[in-house]
Amino acid sequence: MTHAIPRNRAERRKGIADLCQKLTLVMCSLVLLGALDGMQAGFRTDKTMFCVVRGEETLVSGDLYIPPGEQGVRVHAEAENSAPGTNLDGYIRYSTTAPGLSMHFIEIKGRLWRGLLRVSDSAALGDARLDVFLRGCPPEELAPYHTVRIVPDRAALAASQLSLFRRIFGVEPWWVMLGAMPLAALCGLAVFREKGREMNRLLANGVAPIYKLARRGDHWEVVFGLGTNHGVREGDTLAILDRNLAPVGSLTAHTVQNEISHANVDMRTKIAPSFFVALRN
Repeated sequence: MTHAIPRNRAERRKGIADLCQKLTLVMCSLVLLGALDGMQAGFRTDKTMFCVVRGEETLVSGDLYIPPGEQGVRVHAEAENSAPGTNLDGYIRYSTTAPGLSMHFIEIKGRLWRGLLRVSDSAALGDARLDVFLRGCPPEELAPYHTVRIVPDRAALAASQLSLFRRIFGVEPWWVMLGAMPLAALCGLAVFREKGREMNRLLANGVAPIYKLARRGDHWEVVFGLGTNHGVREGDTLAILDRNLAPVGSLTAHTVQNEISHANVDMRTKIAPSFFVALRN
């Protein structure tokens, strides 16, 4: 007869551990999906394309083209070294092919500029060209430019997103990843602690997991977590329990150490790596 374990409490704790384990898998999957979605969208996104809803405004950024020559270098230095709160529209200019489109520049760091792109209710739908340049340095023919895609509503804006999370849920994939990571860690820690407590409860009742199950010719070699410290002696017969702790067979310990023991069992014996070994009263 094997040592008894309170079934209701054990099953309840096992249910909680299983739930946490499933939540961990879900959160880890979200972390992976968020990272993959963010990377594929980043690789495929055209950095020179701005998509905005007609009648709304959005923050945009881009690389400033600084033409060779004294004028461009001087104006760029003035803009970058201007006092906080300075109206940068006096240093950075723009031109566009779309009536109803306007820009207000709010920051410049090195070659990177940031600004507020506004589209009026009367602007025509479709693509328009946007050139950004320094004062006194009109855009050159080969200078890079931006394309502004004006869409009718937010549904069209969502449909244009390359990120699945942005397109379907309206959420940045990086926020999904960052939000899921701590939850995955917490659930994983809960599973680890519960598994540890469960193992301690099992050992206290004379039940231990199988550490190793290897085929050796005509028998299984079994290494399990009960030894002399738990009262096992060479030649002792112990019970084999399935993963639900139900008896399914027996084995005899032939080599016993402090914390582990070895046994050989017939190949026809019902046994698996997820099974347990228990002391007999």
